[in-house]
Amino acid sequence: MSIVTVEYVNEGTSGSARPPRWVSVIDTAEIGTDDPERIERLAIETAPSGYLFHCIKEGSN
Repeated sequence: MSIVTVEYVNEGTSGSARPPRWVSVIDTAEIGTDDPERIERLAIETAPSGYLFHCIKEGSN
């Protein structure tokens, strides 16, 4: 199990004061899987309001 970094991008709503990017981390031990498809699905389902899933990177750098 490991830590993965999830990146989201601002969906581009006009006049939004949100930052252009949001970064989150997922501890695969905490969610009980290191399957990339399941991690991506979780990342998409838990995207912050106003952001779209962009990518997953191994590690927390």
